[in-house]
Amino acid sequence: MLSNDGKYYDDIVVNKNMREGGTPLSAYSIDLAYHSNGWFIDLIGNYYDRIYLYYTPVSRYYSNLPLLKDASGNTVMDENGNPMHDISKVPSQAKGKGGFMLDASVGKSIYIGKHQMSINLMLTNILNNRKLVTGGMEQNRQTYDDSGETIRTYTFLTNPKKFYVNGINGMLIVTYKL
Repeated sequence: MLSNDGKYYDDIVVNKNMREGGTPLSAYSIDLAYHSNGWFIDLIGNYYDRIYLYYTPVSRYYSNLPLLKDASGNTVMDENGNPMHDISKVPSQAKGKGGFMLDASVGKSIYIGKHQMSINLMLTNILNNRKLVTGGMEQNRQTYDDSGETIRTYTFLTNPKKFYVNGINGMLIVTYKL
């Protein structure tokens, strides 16, 4: 880690039980489909949850955690006389709000001589659920100074950068196979 004086030093990242960010850990889908005489209709329901954001190591460096205090309010020291930091104050990983999305596809395949033409209209997020988080990241700023004291009134860790799903979307696809 690079310190304020421009020198590098070793530190420990306390990141036990952190998860990979950017993908939902729970994703469920059901498709109701009708295909007959060249027509196809699909109605697809998707549910996403447990969407973890990318965590920042800076807020989990051992030296950036607040100092461990005893019942009297005194800083606890290790066997070498160094102040100990409170690993119970390691922040939990930020998560995004999951939710339900409904998609639909309607199309027709027709033959023109020996060639096939397909027309397909696809609509995504028909319910216009724009609260569904697709990913994001915690902000890379410290809350505590080198002595373990709070230095900010605004907590960047509790205000992560989040990305949200687009609203209702659609596309028309026309294909012609020779």
